[in-house]
Amino acid sequence: MKILNKKNSRNPHRAHCGSLDIINLPKVSARRYQDLFNNASDAIFIRDLKGNITEVNEAAVTITGYTHNELTGMNVSEFLTAESFKLIMKKQKALLEDETATQRYELEIIRKDGVRRNMES
Repeated sequence: MKILNKKNSRNPHRAHCGSLDIINLPKVSARRYQDLFNNASDAIFIRDLKGNITEVNEAAVTITGYTHNELTGMNVSEFLTAESFKLIMKKQKALLEDETATQRYELEIIRKDGVRRNMES
């Protein structure tokens, strides 16, 4: 953004004028959000309504033990316990019915090496 300052002889106050390059804004915003997504310390899984993963960040790779390529295309039911999968589907249904989901809940995952870990959602 470019800020211009100008002192008017009749008015001692400064006039501020800003301009924003809206042509490149979507590219900058997308890059900024991608950086936030990639560098988040919390695991982030982007999935469709059936539970198929379309994207994950590095923290998700670390916590599950699967590679990025292995997780992409995988269904969350493949590493969530049956109880945890039922819970997220129940929460998803509530959200789709326009209920608010402000309550946190725990999920249990089974890592690639077989170790179980708890996650908060």
